[in-house]
Amino acid sequence: MEKKIMILIIRVLRALFVIGYIFVLTFLLFLEILARYYGTGYSVSTLIYWLFLLGWLSLVLNYKIQSKASFIVGLFFAATSIFLTIFGFRDISEIVMRVAYVFIIVGTVHSLFELFKWGKANL
Repeated sequence: MEKKIMILIIRVLRALFVIGYIFVLTFLLFLEILARYYGTGYSVSTLIYWLFLLGWLSLVLNYKIQSKASFIVGLFFAATSIFLTIFGFRDISEIVMRVAYVFIIVGTVHSLFELFKWGKANL
């Protein structure tokens, strides 16, 4: 009985962490868009990159996600950045492309770990 309660508590804490992560990320993205729209010198883009990196690393470690998922997400963000550039949203596309590079770098490092851990990469 106690084991089920502990599992439930861990699941609730994970859900609260994910909700908090999404809230903070959305808030930082909103601040960045407002700062660029009003032309202020204030920028939180560095915090956004670190938040993406920490969030994705926690997902990879907790749920044992393969490295190809990082590459797929990185390529999705890279394609999104290309379309944003085509449609004239250069400021936002730069942020999205930097996030894409974060995912591609995480995927590369993760695939190297897979290579040395299992003897071959699961690409």
